[in-house]
Amino acid sequence: MEYKIAFLAFAMGILLSTGVSAGVYEFELPDLAGMAAGTNVTTTFVYHGPDGNVNAVSARIIGDVDYLGLVECFTEPPDTSEWPLDFGTSLKRVGETGYWSGWPGFLEQLGPFDRTYPHHTHTGGFTTIGDGDVIQVDAYFLPAALIGICHPITPPSNGTVSHASVLLDVSAPVPTRVSTWGRIKALYDR
Repeated sequence: MEYKIAFLAFAMGILLSTGVSAGVYEFELPDLAGMAAGTNVTTTFVYHGPDGNVNAVSARIIGDVDYLGLVECFTEPPDTSEWPLDFGTSLKRVGETGYWSGWPGFLEQLGPFDRTYPHHTHTGGFTTIGDGDVIQVDAYFLPAALIGICHPITPPSNGTVSHASVLLDVSAPVPTRVSTWGRIKALYDR
């Protein structure tokens, strides 16, 4: 008798469940293309996709490091090293204060780079999103900050971003037909 009640509860769960669809949506950031080292850019994009929960936020940057300057640090023995470039982004829904931020690590080698990096939420970054939401992106591309014991001995490092995009991992409920097979099928379409 107990197994019949458990099976009935399981069957009712299937019949009454809502399917969930997850997808990663990429949004190009054309205002960041051509961004040179030593600049900050603020831009926006409009989210077009299903209303749902934001599971993860990432960004992708592609570009080229043209020149790495040199810094001298007063250590024992004194050290001369290349001056890396620093890039970072933060995202927030326009009109809100909570945000997501990400950093791909220092760009320390000459030549092309292609980095995709995660963002982490701070102070309540948006966790839901809806079609038509406007998202603000703040980006910086600068020579890395120097700490007190180091100083530049050449001009600062330089580079250019040729492509930037944001990737949003969103899960959204999927409407199902009012039939047993439609609801079961929705479970397998995840």
